[in-house]
Amino acid sequence: MRNFCKDYWKEIVAFVFLAVGLLCDNGVVKIDMWTPMARYAWYLIGILPVGLPVFREMLEEWREGEIFNEFFLMVAAAVAAFVIGECPDGLAVLLFYCVGEQLQDHAVDRAHDEIESLLNVCPQVAVVVRDGKQVELAPQEVKLGETMIVKAGARVPLDGELLSLHVNFDTSALTGESQPRTIEQGGQVLSGMMVVDTTAEVKATKPYTDSAMTRIMEMVEEANERKSPTELFIRQFARIYTTVVMLLVSLVIVVPMVVLGSEYDWKEWLGKAAVFMVIACPCALLVSIPLGYFGGIGAASRHGILVKGGNF
Repeated sequence: MRNFCKDYWKEIVAFVFLAVGLLCDNGVVKIDMWTPMARYAWYLIGILPVGLPVFREMLEEWREGEIFNEFFLMVAAAVAAFVIGECPDGLAVLLFYCVGEQLQDHAVDRAHDEIESLLNVCPQVAVVVRDGKQVELAPQEVKLGETMIVKAGARVPLDGELLSLHVNFDTSALTGESQPRTIEQGGQVLSGMMVVDTTAEVKATKPYTDSAMTRIMEMVEEANERKSPTELFIRQFARIYTTVVMLLVSLVIVVPMVVLGSEYDWKEWLGKAAVFMVIACPCALLVSIPLGYFGGIGAASRHGILVKGGNF
């Protein structure tokens, strides 16, 4: 519970302000000081915890030359909601987006933890024969051609060539095979394999950075950078979508001005444009696709399946 409050404190604060504000708006809770000015101030304070992060993201996109980005549309929608007096809607738009972002971050962190626990099989110490003695070293310090001693129940620290006559290895961490595999003298042994029943002598043939388990761990760490085609499309589509929405919002304001002439009520049409902007806000679109992929990668890792990234 403490971790939940720590992680979601911004969203909790915003939700409390939203809930209390709605109760006051609907007369469930009667407060004499609930004037229009006090109402605006209440919702404005409530939107700050969830609004400032989105505002910063918008500025980051602006610095990179992306003016009409999805964050700009959300900020504009929230501002428009305040302009027309629908303050709860403005607060809700940013609140739900931030909750979705938090859920996505937790899904990513959970997937990382599950993958790390799955890959936590690479030994931190290698026993090497030097000058006729067995010396314990970090796997990074083992030189090519040196003989490593791997006892029963221990894992091979580096890829190498088997010097013993024949040894049974548990390869489940690498291949998922439930039955041990027998490797004969001269056969290839990969890091992460576990010696089952005897002591094995293995000659190191690859450095630590090129070993099988290290490559897999690096691949998994890079998985989040490998976006799926759908996610890349959604990001590109959101930018086009934002531009189109802002164009339509401008038309909602300008076209009636030309058609109605002196009968044009700018407050009415500005309000309608603001309503359209709030409805068109794409926060669910931006959250759903990445969350689905990250959740899928994490779920697969719980079953021993390593997915190299969303694009696979």
